[in-house]
Amino acid sequence: MSHRTFLWSGLIVCISLLLLWLGASQLTERRVWRTYQRALHLTPADMTYRSVDVPIGGDGVLLYDVTFPRLGLALKADKVLLKRADHQMMMTLYGARLDVLSSLRQRYADELESVLTAYALPHDVFRHPLITLALMDVDEVSGEVRLGFIQKGEQAQLQMEFRDQEGTPVLRGIMDMVLPSYQEPSLFGFLRGHVSGITFIVPDGRVLERYRRLAQQMNIPLSEEVRQAIRTHVPFQMTYFLNKTPLMDFVFP
Repeated sequence: MSHRTFLWSGLIVCISLLLLWLGASQLTERRVWRTYQRALHLTPADMTYRSVDVPIGGDGVLLYDVTFPRLGLALKADKVLLKRADHQMMMTLYGARLDVLSSLRQRYADELESVLTAYALPHDVFRHPLITLALMDVDEVSGEVRLGFIQKGEQAQLQMEFRDQEGTPVLRGIMDMVLPSYQEPSLFGFLRGHVSGITFIVPDGRVLERYRRLAQQMNIPLSEEVRQAIRTHVPFQMTYFLNKTPLMDFVFP
């Protein structure tokens, strides 16, 4: 066998192996993705995406160029990592972008003016997050969103964290809720959970400073807890105790 023939043979073998590997990878991706679709009852109303991949190590599934039609928000993400295990699900949005003004129009439509008129601090700062952002002159929110949902029987907890584009934690939330154990699991099933308590933690002083300016504009005095958090540069924490209020009714009443 000549040297040239040997090289061509080697090249053909390499290309064949590459094609076999690509084919096997695509089969794995489709198999993993079908498992998630069945387990979470996913439909195009839950999310749209351009392509699917399996992370190195095969833990979870990655989706690219993702939107979430069911949420009624102008929210997009460069990629979304989904992981699930017994009684729990984790979802991470990388390169997430929320258009605040477009989301307001989608969420409230003709009711926006009346909701704005009734908006009051500090009671509505987390109850109407989109309006709070708009009043703080935030037109777009971008960064990384992490959601972790754990359910055992009817008891469930949702943990949420938002990080800015530099990776700095901006907002954390911990929500204790009740969710019927017979309910079929779904991607956004936790939105139907009845919340007994929600704790929000704001570790970012920039957010508190924006809130301080908003309160000043609305002639609302700051609480001692907020003033201390701003003065000492420590995270601010606020807890709501609810009477099993549906999460959607609390955040977007």
